[in-house]
Amino acid sequence: MEGVSGMTTRTTTAIGSTTPTAVLETAQRRRSELASCVTDVSMTLEQPHWGQVEEWLWRTGSSLRRLRHTIEEHIAQVEGPDGLHAQVLQDEPRLASRVRRLVTDHEILRDRVSAVIALSDRPCGSAPDPLIRAVRGEALLVLDLLERHRQRGADLMFEAYAQDIGGNG
Repeated sequence: MEGVSGMTTRTTTAIGSTTPTAVLETAQRRRSELASCVTDVSMTLEQPHWGQVEEWLWRTGSSLRRLRHTIEEHIAQVEGPDGLHAQVLQDEPRLASRVRRLVTDHEILRDRVSAVIALSDRPCGSAPDPLIRAVRGEALLVLDLLERHRQRGADLMFEAYAQDIGGNG
């Protein structure tokens, strides 16, 4: 059976539905890359900033830029004409509202991560603590939004293909 754009490799699951293997493998790889970026941002946010405010802001901005790049790659892959969303809509049109929700998540994530990057690029001035608190707070919000998005994506895949793509990686 041929899938979107020649994706002919399909696997039959235990309950009899089929899954596009190449698309799922790509989704799993992207999840792993995203998890690595989330860990990097979390670890950066946990670092103390005292006496090194500019360096902390630079490291945080750098981690967030890597996260934004990974999110953009994820969006291009899943929303593209040969992507996961197209495959799900072809195989399980009943899940269109869930796919739309994930697309909305992408827009929100793009905006929020860009906003916190802009915040981390601000000069800290003579009172850096409010800026540090704002960057940390907004970055943690982005990580929370991303985790919720990742869970919605995993739930979609399970509902569409009875395939667990992994909640932790």
